[in-house]
Amino acid sequence: MASAMGVDKRIPVTVVTGFLGSGKTTLLNRVLSAPEAARMAVVVNEIGEVGMDHRLIRHVHSNVILLESGCVCCSVRGDLVDTLRDLFMASLHREIAPLSRVLIETTGMADPAPIMYTLQYERFLCERYVYDGCITVFDSVHGAQQLARHPEALQQAALADAIVFSKTDLADAAERTVLDAAVSRINADAPRYDIHARPTLADLVTASSAHKNMLAGTPRPARGLWTAAGPAVSRHSDVHVLTLSGFVPLARGAFLRAMSVLLPLGGADLLRMKGLVRFRGEKAFSVVHGVHQQLYPIEPWMGDSDSGVGLTDGDSALVFILRGGDPAGFERKARDLLCM
Repeated sequence: MASAMGVDKRIPVTVVTGFLGSGKTTLLNRVLSAPEAARMAVVVNEIGEVGMDHRLIRHVHSNVILLESGCVCCSVRGDLVDTLRDLFMASLHREIAPLSRVLIETTGMADPAPIMYTLQYERFLCERYVYDGCITVFDSVHGAQQLARHPEALQQAALADAIVFSKTDLADAAERTVLDAAVSRINADAPRYDIHARPTLADLVTASSAHKNMLAGTPRPARGLWTAAGPAVSRHSDVHVLTLSGFVPLARGAFLRAMSVLLPLGGADLLRMKGLVRFRGEKAFSVVHGVHQQLYPIEPWMGDSDSGVGLTDGDSALVFILRGGDPAGFERKARDLLCM
């Protein structure tokens, strides 16, 4: 639902995720008391016969909806579609105030990727809602251990567009440093906040949206054909970050064929792919995102080449975040395919 001027009028959806006990509900309770939250809806996903998080949130915000039939990353996805459809229709019929944004709080064990998929491929939703980024909360005391032990925490870090560190008052300097380094090896460019600095809801959703749409911090590409700046290896979590860059515009068809090979090659070990690509014959950059074996719809980038992402002329950059596997082999295949 973009106007002729390119303004997207769809309702933005922000995902709030984080491992079990990370402090997601605490964060929501703090930010939802802000005036700008009055026209937002909050969808809380819980596992268990008695939902509790939505009760803890409801005392500061009335538009709270509980999904309790399963994890939003799997069995409850249909319920999420129904909930968002019902919210839109209620707003349309003026049963509730017009929605300015929807926040979805996932369970601690959720992979946020299926939410991205649902919002971009379910026809009713993709015409009325737009995925606007993921805020990931990390427990400063236990976060580094969770990243090392739990694939779900890795996925939550890789998909983060803004990161909030909770319990920083309980963590010592060494714990905070180790966690910050671990997160940096997975997702170096996502903006970070200390929950005790009381970031506002506007701060978080603006930063998350900007990171999702602009990929701030994308390394400046080398001048030449597609080259690799990695892979960088995380000794902590066996995560590899591969950056490919180059100034030769790609044919859109060739890019799609390359992705049809690379995404299945990465499979479940491909935590995230993101990038800005200049396609041959197209003036503007395009934003590309992928998770596991799924490439999401390619969208025009709303910024310009001088807005701070380090890209000029025909420069393009792709970042692949891989867990384990054969990163060197993946790099060779990617370079071969992207040099077509």
